[in-house]
Amino acid sequence: MADPDLFPITAAKILNYGGTATCTKCGDHKTLTYMERFGENMTPDEYYVAPPQKVFDEIKKVATEIWNTYDNQFGYVDEKMDRIKDLENIQDNAWFMVAMFDSVNQAKLLSKVSQDTKYIIIRARGY
Repeated sequence: MADPDLFPITAAKILNYGGTATCTKCGDHKTLTYMERFGENMTPDEYYVAPPQKVFDEIKKVATEIWNTYDNQFGYVDEKMDRIKDLENIQDNAWFMVAMFDSVNQAKLLSKVSQDTKYIIIRARGY
């Protein structure tokens, strides 16, 4: 697997399932497969274990920020916020919050979280 410090994650690379990365040390370009870039997807056992609290809190914060950018005229935002506001970091609740978004908003969420959180989401969701 490629060294994640040498080939940093960007939203564009995630959307291209690996994409072309530039080594930050030597400047070489390399086309990475998904597996080279991100490693294995989570096993079912890993998926149902809650992520670190820091990761959960960041996903919840960014998900809330994204939902609050939408028009709430018909209560759509309230409906979504009611579903996540009291979620605790147990089992797959973090992945539930990510899955509430369509692919465009999932990419937006990935672009707003830290590299560590992004990596964990990618492994969990199997992008």
